Amino acid sequence: MSIPRFTKLALIGTLALVGALYLVFNALLWIVVPRDTAPSSAEVVSSILAPDGQHKAVIIFLGGPGFAPGLHQYVGVVATAQADGTAWAARNRVFQSDCVALGGTSDEMKGNVAWKSAQALQITFNPNRRCSVELRDHTEEQGMRIVYVVPSTANSHE
Repeated sequence: MSIPRFTKLALIGTLALVGALYLVFNALLWIVVPRDTAPSSAEVVSSILAPDGQHKAVIIFLGGPGFAPGLHQYVGVVATAQADGTAWAARNRVFQSDCVALGGTSDEMKGNVAWKSAQALQITFNPNRRCSVELRDHTEEQGMRIVYVVPSTANSHE
């Protein structure tokens, strides 16, 4: 085997090993880190109280490099007594996007999440073709409902 070919194979093998170790490390980290609270790199943009003060809608923004690169926006609904970070838990999340569907600034995000009553939250978002959006029309709380509005089509669905 020639030295250039051996060097090329050694480099490819080393890169493959480093990549595999990186994936294993991040997978273990993902398993070990509790998912009921937002990661430290997440930013709580706003906590919006329901009209009766019993619940709050929490907007969470996560962006940058790492295990999940890109821009991610989340909205979770929790009881007012719970910490804002608990809105991150899957059972509390009602909106999730991998783009800036709620808007690119804190003010835009806040303006697109509004309580219509003590039991109804309206989320206005603008998805695009490269954007993955997950929606839930209810929470773990009985009687709570979420209404979604997409301005470009002026349609809402519950």
